[in-house]
Amino acid sequence: MSQQGSGLINRSSTQFPLTQIEPNVWEVPKDFQSGMKVPARIYADEDLLSKMRTDRTIQQCVNVAHLDGICKYAITMPDGHEGYGFPIGGVAATDYDEGLISPGGVGYDINCGVRLIRTNLTEEEGCMEAADPSKVSNSAKSRGAPQLGSLGSGNHFIEIERADKIFDKRVAERLGIHKEGQILVLIHTGSRGYGHQTCSDYLKVMERAINKYNIKLPDRELAACPSKSPEAEDYIPAMSAACNFAFVNRQMITHWSREAFSKVFQRPADSLDMKIVYDVAHNVAKVESHLIDGETKKVTVHRKGATRSFPPGHRDIPAEYRDVGQPVLIPGSMGTSSWVLIGTPRAMELSFGTTAHGAGRFMSRSGAKRKWFGGDLKKSLESRGIVIRAASMEVLAEEAPGAYKDVDRVVEVSHQLGIGQKVVRMTPIGVAKG
Repeated sequence: MSQQGSGLINRSSTQFPLTQIEPNVWEVPKDFQSGMKVPARIYADEDLLSKMRTDRTIQQCVNVAHLDGICKYAITMPDGHEGYGFPIGGVAATDYDEGLISPGGVGYDINCGVRLIRTNLTEEEGCMEAADPSKVSNSAKSRGAPQLGSLGSGNHFIEIERADKIFDKRVAERLGIHKEGQILVLIHTGSRGYGHQTCSDYLKVMERAINKYNIKLPDRELAACPSKSPEAEDYIPAMSAACNFAFVNRQMITHWSREAFSKVFQRPADSLDMKIVYDVAHNVAKVESHLIDGETKKVTVHRKGATRSFPPGHRDIPAEYRDVGQPVLIPGSMGTSSWVLIGTPRAMELSFGTTAHGAGRFMSRSGAKRKWFGGDLKKSLESRGIVIRAASMEVLAEEAPGAYKDVDRVVEVSHQLGIGQKVVRMTPIGVAKG
C-alpha cells in the first residue's frame, strides 16, 4: 500500500492520506488505492478523528469505496467506529440498477432503532411493505419468537428522560415537547435474534455468490451481490421482515411502558398523553432518490449505525412533520444525554440525508469490564439521581460511559456541519438495561 502526501494516519503498516476539505470534513482520495470507485469521506472533528485512528474505521470506509456502483462517496459519520465490513456509522449509496447490495452495510441488528414516546407516527408508518417472511429462515423465526418485546444486550435500553434544554422551540412544540422538564421515554432496541440470523444467513449466501458474479472486494466481510440478482432480491424482503419485527418489538415495549406508568401514577396512560413522537431505524438499507452530479438517481442507501435526516418538504416524511423536517433520535451512552435533532437540506448534499446515530463505542466490552466495576457505576449514577436496573453488574461495566465517545461532541459536529440541527437535549432519570 502506497504512502502519499502529508498528514498520514498510522494504523500498523497502513497509512491514509487525509485531506481536510472544510471544518469537520476529511477525505481519502479515490486514487489512494487501486479499485476505489469514489473517495472515502469522514465527518469528524480532530478529537473524534483521533479515536477513529485507533481501530479499522478509516480502513473500512476506504474498503466500502471499492463497491461496484457506489455513488459520490463512502461516508463515515462522527460517531464512526470499527464494525463488520462497513464501519458502524457507515453510509453508502449504490446505484439501484447496477450497484451492489451488502448485508454488512446494514449489520446484524437489522432496524436497530430508537423510539421516543410522547403523535402517532413512525418511520415507514411502522411497516416495511417490501417484507416477505417466506424469505426468512426458520432458524431466524425460532430465535426471534421468544425475544419479542425484549431489549437485548449492549447499549440497548429504556430510559425515562427529562427534556433538559430546548434549542428550537418551534420544532419542539410540533413534536409535542412543550417545556424543559417534560418527561419522555426513550426506547433503543432492534430485531434481536431474528435480525441477527437473517443477516448471518444472507452473508453466507452472498459470500458463496461473489465468484459467480466476479465481484472483487478488499474484504470478504463486504460480501455483496448485484441489486437485481436473485440473492439481493431475496435479501431485501428478508431484511424488511426483520425491520418489521423490530418495529413490533418496540411497540410491545411501548405498550408495557404505558402500563407501568399507568400503574405507578394510578392514571390511564391516555391521560398521561403517552404518545409516540417518532420511531427511526439506524441499521437499514432503503431505496431512495438523491441528486448526484446534477442528476436525480435512484439508489439503495445503506445506513449502518446512521440515522436518516431528511429536510423539510421531503415526501418521505409524515405529513404532520413535513414542514419542519424529519425527527432524528440520537441516544447517548448510559447516564449521558440523548438528543432530538431535525433533518436538513445540508444533509441531502453531504450525506444522502443522513447523520449520526449515537455516541459510538470507543473501548471494547472486555476492556470496559477490566477498567470499571458495575457496582461502582451503579452507585455513581444513583448519586446523580439516576435510577439504574440491569440484567447484571457485568452489563453495567460493559456499558460504562467512558467506553463511548462524547455524544454531545458527536451532536455538535452534526450541528456544525448542518446534517442534523439541535432541537432538544434530554438527560436520563431512570435507566433499564437488557
